Amino acid sequence: MTRPHELLRFGFTAWRLPARSPGFDRKIVHYGLSAVAVVAAVLIVYLILAGWLYPLRPDTIEHLAHPFADALGAGTWGGPTLVGAWAVHAAIAVVMQLAALVVIALCRAGIVPRRGVGGQLE
Repeated sequence: MTRPHELLRFGFTAWRLPARSPGFDRKIVHYGLSAVAVVAAVLIVYLILAGWLYPLRPDTIEHLAHPFADALGAGTWGGPTLVGAWAVHAAIAVVMQLAALVVIALCRAGIVPRRGVGGQLE
């Protein structure tokens, strides 16, 4: 019987490049996957600042005196309070961060050489 973690491992390793493939083509693919992973990592850092730390942004600090009864926040996402807007920003950031982590994992799976039985490179 196949276990779920075996399927997950197969999904990440099935499409990798061979460990000893020709040099130039492998470098091009490696650099491309690395660039995609870096963009995803930068997105994660940005989302920490824009999503999780949204209440500390300079344009929202002026509303910190009354986050639950904000007269200016009626048109914001999440409802009539600024807390609703913060919650929506954080929720969107979580979803995008999880997607970026999946992209990084897929890029890593394509870059790292496969190891067969006994730790030998394939």
